[in-house]
Amino acid sequence: MRNTSAGLRSLTIVIPALNEEQKIGVTVEELLLHARAELDACQLILVNDGSCDRTGAEMERLAGLNPEIEVIHHDVARGVGASYKEGLKEARMNYITMIPGDHEADQKTWPGFFREIGKADLVIGYRANQRDARPAYRVVLSRVYSRVLGFLFNARLRDLHSLVAYRTEDLRSHAFDFIGYTYQLEAVVTMLRCGKTFTEVPVYLLPADMRSSRSLSFKSLRAVVRTTARLLLHRD
Repeated sequence: MRNTSAGLRSLTIVIPALNEEQKIGVTVEELLLHARAELDACQLILVNDGSCDRTGAEMERLAGLNPEIEVIHHDVARGVGASYKEGLKEARMNYITMIPGDHEADQKTWPGFFREIGKADLVIGYRANQRDARPAYRVVLSRVYSRVLGFLFNARLRDLHSLVAYRTEDLRSHAFDFIGYTYQLEAVVTMLRCGKTFTEVPVYLLPADMRSSRSLSFKSLRAVVRTTARLLLHRD
């Protein structure tokens, strides 16, 4: 889909959700509130990734009330990588990001994040309050992940697994695999290798008992290893 908002500080937000009927509404409402205040234009693409509860119906209700929202339905769960690829195909704004529909981030994140749109090629978030919001073992694993991969790819970033906004056309100029949760690693490393500029902004997580996480699993670890190996073997 062709970009229709040239010259504007505009953002497409892809929001995948699997069985999040209790959280998708508040996630979308908070994002819309701050996007409308801070951006010239926004587009929200809600992806119902094979939910068996009323997530899809809630998404359709939100779309009926807000013209910025579009909905994609999957009959079965395809994962965040597939959701991101579909969102990229339908994006109409100058920048694109993906934000989970499980109400992971505190809404105080959004004003600062959205204000950075247009200031660099990438807006890269770093989780500023992990110690307060996550179990200690998750904090340690996250830091090891970022430091090891940062060393391997010479990526001097505070965080390699948080929210990132990209120029839409930059992502479309590459043939990404976007395997599961490694979509971010693949895209960030590729953009930095191309010499893209970036700015870093804090992301504030809600306490772990207020949200859910499906990112830590053997399947996601295997995807990280595969993507890391592929990126190391293909440096050009």
